[in-house]
Amino acid sequence: PPFSLASHHRQLVQVLERVEAGLFDRVIILMPPRFGKSLITSTLFPAWYLGRHPDKSIIAASYGQELASDFGRRVRNFASDGLHRQIFPECAISDDSDSVHRFHTTAGGAYYAVGAGGPITGRGADLLLIDDPIKSREDANSAAFRRSLQSWYESVAYTRLEPGGAIVL
Repeated sequence: PPFSLASHHRQLVQVLERVEAGLFDRVIILMPPRFGKSLITSTLFPAWYLGRHPDKSIIAASYGQELASDFGRRVRNFASDGLHRQIFPECAISDDSDSVHRFHTTAGGAYYAVGAGGPITGRGADLLLIDDPIKSREDANSAAFRRSLQSWYESVAYTRLEPGGAIVL
């Protein structure tokens, strides 16, 4: 749909460009719902990042596998679009891995979409994106849920980060 780039979007893009350049390695984005943060951060940014670094790996997590796969589908579709290939000719999706929750580039990079709390053992991340890891107010208010999510982050997600990798929450 039509998208109008507002000043807060430009600021967000500038921050994400600094992440890609290696100037920022930890970023937390706090914006109200429906302000474009997921579109820019979890859809456009990973496709652009892979275009610039087709040999790097991204792990993208969200509160559930379904939402994570929705983001993955959009990223894959952007990265496989002809315009993306024209801009980033070194970035091509491997013919043998075209899933919405996992795909690889021919340069050795990868994109993995996982629900927060889900398995990512054996995967590495140059960029760890965590978008909406908590589904509802009920989950947010649950101390047990928050402990479980924190444990997953500390013992699973964070340990997947490659040296020099970045985290965007």
